[in-house]
Amino acid sequence: RNAVPSDAEFIAWTVMTALGTEWDDLDRALPMCQAEDTLYSWKNARIAATEDGTIAGCLISYPGEVYERLRDRTWKRFLGNVEEKTVRQKFESETFPGEYYLDSLAVKPECRRHGVARLLMKDGIAKGCALGFRRITLIAKSASPALLAYYGGMGFVAENRMTFFGEDYTRMAWKDAKAGQ
Repeated sequence: RNAVPSDAEFIAWTVMTALGTEWDDLDRALPMCQAEDTLYSWKNARIAATEDGTIAGCLISYPGEVYERLRDRTWKRFLGNVEEKTVRQKFESETFPGEYYLDSLAVKPECRRHGVARLLMKDGIAKGCALGFRRITLIAKSASPALLAYYGGMGFVAENRMTFFGEDYTRMAWKDAKAGQ
């Protein structure tokens, strides 16, 4: 299902989990998830829930066209009053116009190994295709061979490497995007 404003706390947890950052940053992340004009807005999130409605996981995704504009707003909200130039120097572009970007994915520990991540990934791919995108991309930590293999098993291929948050990431693109799924 599409996220709603009341899902913002879980979306903030998703962002912090995907980034591997400190849990005490959750309160700082919450406002950018409650807002409508950030990368991590509830408007950009899809939720997977159990049969009883309990949230199991979340995927945040969006068109690359909005990235530059929303990145600056997002990180200024998270980092405080910083200059746009500083934000752009700290964060290399993750996605570009013409792409549909799968940004952050996380599943509650107790719900893992039940296909929730795969369900969310397939949903994100389908959403990108339905919006007419021929390129669907993501980044994954290069130091995580299991994660790279997981995305490879979903049909993503490595394209290049980049630095994000001071760490080495592999940029990957869905190889079946031309087929339109």
